[in-house]
Amino acid sequence: MVLAPAARLRAAAGDLDLSFGTGGKVTTTFATGSLDSCKALVLQTDGKLVAGGETFREGLFLARYDSSGILDPTFGSAGKVLVPVGIGHLGVPDDTLNDLVLQPDGKLVGLGSFDDQTLAPLRTVLIRWNSNGTLDPTFGNGGGVLTADVTDRRLALQTDGKLLALGSSLLRRYNANGTLDTTFDNGSGGGTFITSLVPARDLAVQAGGKIVVTGTSGGPLGKDFAVERFEANGNYDPTFGVAGVATASLGMFDEPFAIAIQSDGKIVVAGGTGTGPSDARIGLARWDANGTLDGTFGTGGTLTGPLGVPQSMAVRPDGAIVVVGYVGTPSHFIVARFLSNGAPDAAYGSGGFVTTAFGSDADVAYDLVLQPDGKVVAAGLATSATADFGLARFLDGPPASTTTTSTSPSTTSTTLLCPADPDLDGICTPVDNCPTVANPDQSNINGNGYGDACDPNDAGVNLTFARLRRSSNPSDPNGTIKCEGSFVTNP
Repeated sequence: MVLAPAARLRAAAGDLDLSFGTGGKVTTTFATGSLDSCKALVLQTDGKLVAGGETFREGLFLARYDSSGILDPTFGSAGKVLVPVGIGHLGVPDDTLNDLVLQPDGKLVGLGSFDDQTLAPLRTVLIRWNSNGTLDPTFGNGGGVLTADVTDRRLALQTDGKLLALGSSLLRRYNANGTLDTTFDNGSGGGTFITSLVPARDLAVQAGGKIVVTGTSGGPLGKDFAVERFEANGNYDPTFGVAGVATASLGMFDEPFAIAIQSDGKIVVAGGTGTGPSDARIGLARWDANGTLDGTFGTGGTLTGPLGVPQSMAVRPDGAIVVVGYVGTPSHFIVARFLSNGAPDAAYGSGGFVTTAFGSDADVAYDLVLQPDGKVVAAGLATSATADFGLARFLDGPPASTTTTSTSPSTTSTTLLCPADPDLDGICTPVDNCPTVANPDQSNINGNGYGDACDPNDAGVNLTFARLRRSSNPSDPNGTIKCEGSFVTNP
């Protein structure tokens, strides 16, 4: 009898969720031979997922999936919605969807750009859909709003229903019906100029209504993360940071992409850091609500993580931070999780991150949502035979534990509760059943005290005791020796 190695019975945090799509992944094609790319993802209260993006030379697309990753037939046409906005220079739609928000009433608002067949830059479009995927005629002109010659990248929803649209150097606010809010103006005439960030990348709204925007500060010889804060009326807030701006330097070239507000009011920014594209790493910075770098986070308020270029970020209720983006050549999805003190979460994936490929070509995760059960859904571009919408869902698990003390705003001492942990799996060596090989789940399938990750006797059988006995059967002239005893067969 040949005994096969026992398979692991328990999945770990960061593993693909096999109950979602096929093997934890979903791809959706909108137009044969086109380049389909998902740029934004929202989670409805009923657990359904709405992905927004574009398909090259077709228009803006939405797709809605049920909680298992199947297209929802009650949304649009067989789960899909197409909106061709503008006819570009080549006589076909040339539209891009950059962001998507979900209103409390279930309506969806998308922010994108389109080519109007002129030599002017791309123009911004705001579109609102009803919960079933039809255009909302009460918003703008028949469901959409077209702006002047400017491209906005990010969208945020205020608690009063107004919408904030962020471009590279201009922040504008729209009323709930799609009209421009002319009261939001710092002298630019129709919006708020952002002068300290080149370019601006993302925005978030604080609990009191103030608005924080992240972008790049610096020049061609060095760039830093920067955050600028504005009052609810669009004026600069001089009480934040230094003259309204807070910065953080992680490396030679720092490029922020995402900003989030924690439940305690602290501000987190994620971006890329390094000396160039070849060594780009995930970087994080955290500030207190007043714009002072948080000394309890990373080293002096910043940290540099694994290789990768982040695109989006979310903060869990327990304070852990999840970042998605891409890494490698060809690129793959990367999902990284950091503890509330900034340390990579050793209980997640391999050393705090996981990567996922859809095919043999480029894959990029542009956005994510956190489900109430802690699972992460990442969405973006998935390339195999075609370029499609790609979604992947990852399992949850408790973060590793940490304790953090701070002696001053710029001095931090961060200690894992398990200081002797050479395999970085968050389990202290004295109690780790496999101290030199990471096994955060401590799986020990045969109960012999040695973890499955390093147990040489994990071939499927654990022999408890045995004795040898020569056969006394007269019909057995060779006196065959038999082994008797008890053993446990691994399931």
